[in-house]
Amino acid sequence: MVEKFTRGYHWSIMQVEYSLDVVFKRREVLAPLYEEISRQAMLTVCVPDMARFWGKRFSPEAEAGSDFKTLVEGTRIKHVLGRQSLKMYDKGGRVLRIEATTNDITFFCHHRKVVSRTERDGKARTWRGFNVFLKEDQQILLALLRGEFAIDGLGRVRD
Repeated sequence: MVEKFTRGYHWSIMQVEYSLDVVFKRREVLAPLYEEISRQAMLTVCVPDMARFWGKRFSPEAEAGSDFKTLVEGTRIKHVLGRQSLKMYDKGGRVLRIEATTNDITFFCHHRKVVSRTERDGKARTWRGFNVFLKEDQQILLALLRGEFAIDGLGRVRD
């Protein structure tokens, strides 16, 4: 497969979604809780709060809004700021889903220092990480995935 892409791979992300599901054993427990949370979310959460959640300052020119809808799966509350949104659902009456979505990750600034992850052992030898696109590393990873180590696990061989 790698041979087809002689210049290597370029990964890019434009849409990201993070969600959290909290599953309730009984609908009777989630219903009053969700009713109160959604009411408070509609009455007290405003666009400047949304901007602060995303780590931004609110600008009056920003495209923003909130809505509450009843869908097939359940009810949904949604706050939107530009191409970012925060949603909360009561899926099927038993699952509380909280979801943060962005359709433009350039909205976020991310600066990080690149740190070498080269490992050294007790004899100051260095070990590089696995590259899943190198044939030699693929063979090692496939050998590890064969399942022979599933019961005992892997251990470090001592010198």
